[in-house]
Amino acid sequence: MKGIELFEDEGTAEVEGTDADLAKALGDGALDEIENLVLGGRLTAVPSAITRLKRLKRLDVTSGKIKSLPAETFELATLETLGLSESKIATLPAGGWGRLVELRDLQLTTDVTALPDDLGDAPLLGGPFDLAPMRKLATLPESFGRLAHVTELRLPPKAKSLPSSIAGMSALTMLDVSERAIAALPDDLGRLPALAVVRAVSARLKALPESLGDCASLTELHLGGNQLTAIPDSLGRAPKLQVLDVSGNPLGAVPESLAAAPALRKLGLHDTRVTTLPPAFARTALTKLTLPAANEAALRASSGEVLQALGDRVVFY
Repeated sequence: MKGIELFEDEGTAEVEGTDADLAKALGDGALDEIENLVLGGRLTAVPSAITRLKRLKRLDVTSGKIKSLPAETFELATLETLGLSESKIATLPAGGWGRLVELRDLQLTTDVTALPDDLGDAPLLGGPFDLAPMRKLATLPESFGRLAHVTELRLPPKAKSLPSSIAGMSALTMLDVSERAIAALPDDLGRLPALAVVRAVSARLKALPESLGDCASLTELHLGGNQLTAIPDSLGRAPKLQVLDVSGNPLGAVPESLAAAPALRKLGLHDTRVTTLPPAFARTALTKLTLPAANEAALRASSGEVLQALGDRVVFY
């Protein structure tokens, strides 16, 4: 076929020709059996006739001349992967994502400026969502919080908030909002049963939700360089929390309840305003505790017995 390379054993067609070449192949039914289609070369549009491909599982758009997807894309009921990372598609169609009942993987271009309001209606869409390279994307639609199969989420640089519906992301294991202008984390964060790692380094957090202590799978909480003045008592009941870093915050005290956190091994308190430690810390299983070097004298005066009990597990920064 002119302008099209067909790999029948793989069920793949790579289009490097023109719009006319693709239109002819679709019209002749030459691509009806393929499962993977790559649209590159000199193509300027995704044709509406793509709906003829009833077996299509993967669609990759690599042509820099294609600027949009047609609404007919929503008729590809067997589509599992939509690869746009090498394209120049900045906006996505809306109104039909719930019809892509097999879509599991969406690979976005860094040029994307907005996500459709109904993106969260795609029932199986998930996997890791690394939006950090999306420098033109400022917000996530509320429906994003309904994506129950997303496992990791890194916010785009311009993001200032998370969807309030985040409790619906039941498979989320890692959340990264580091270096984003986010003043607060959603109260419903504690309802995420799989959440294991939260990275919010050098964000603008002023407070933490009490619900964090309800995160049954939480193992690491990285909160350095924020504006936190307190740690919620609830973190003491987080059953799997191993690492807590709140260094670089204007934190004046540590809750005694934190000493009861059964799995806590590393606690970062350097570059804070902490001048005393709760007596219960002498009985913790911490393997490393970092404290502010500027407050060493005050800490030794107020909490000498605790420091002696912890021994070389304490490091002053």
